Amino acid sequence: MTTSARKTVFFDMGNVLLFFSFARMCQQIGSVLSLPPLVIQGELRDKGLGNLYEKGGINTLEFHKHFCDLANKNVSVETLLEAASDIFNPNRAILPLLTELKRKGHRLFILSNTNEAHFSYVRRHYPEMLAPFDDYILSYQVGSIKPEETIFRAALKKTDSPTSHCFYTDDIPDFIDAATRVDIHGMVFTGIDPLMETLKLRGFL
Repeated sequence: MTTSARKTVFFDMGNVLLFFSFARMCQQIGSVLSLPPLVIQGELRDKGLGNLYEKGGINTLEFHKHFCDLANKNVSVETLLEAASDIFNPNRAILPLLTELKRKGHRLFILSNTNEAHFSYVRRHYPEMLAPFDDYILSYQVGSIKPEETIFRAALKKTDSPTSHCFYTDDIPDFIDAATRVDIHGMVFTGIDPLMETLKLRGFL
């Protein structure tokens, strides 16, 4: 494949490459801290701690301390992070598509809102899901979360790709809309077959 024909595909991680359960995370963190899951949900979602951690506004030790202080209970970092991170189910059915895109000579990147604990867990437990990718654009490293423009600009800078050669898939429509505003076009992920058909129509397959 000539350099001019080589293209870049960005994949979201959560609910595209790996399915996950926010409810399970709240239940498991609550269990180790002896707190109701709704309290954990309130901290992560309603009070914004989850987004803050994903954006790199706090680090893993600060995340751990916050919950230990909240529960007035001392649990190990390892115990809390395992409870927070054992929430994934890999979408291995997508691996043949990733392999075919690589065979065609395209570059693959993960573009994800995630935190240090989750990504470290995925690297340890599901390396096969990351193996096809050339690199990652991760919110906690970039200091920006989707749908902010900064994370998409960071993706373009890292890949050094013209937007006309890029494609992006994510399960959240607002994030696809945000990418479109910086001229990265893509589609909402609803399944592998619709994604394959769109990639064929766009000349990636």
